[in-house]
Amino acid sequence: MKSTKNHRVGGWNNTENNKYVTFIKKYRDIIDDPIERKKKKIFNRMSHTIKTRTADQCRGHHLKIKKRYGSID
Repeated sequence: MKSTKNHRVGGWNNTENNKYVTFIKKYRDIIDDPIERKKKKIFNRMSHTIKTRTADQCRGHHLKIKKRYGSID
């Protein structure tokens, strides 16, 4: 698995997914509102929580999960 600086590439591991789910549950109101999501730069925040992923990777993962499962409950 390659990495760029301290960011991983490739599939998300269990630790990253668990941090993602916890983050989504904590910031659900912001995540669900497109204006607030952009205003609060939520994927930058997510990237700081999941230190092994960039904001772009977090956004892409979120879109994939949302498309696949609809939402996280």
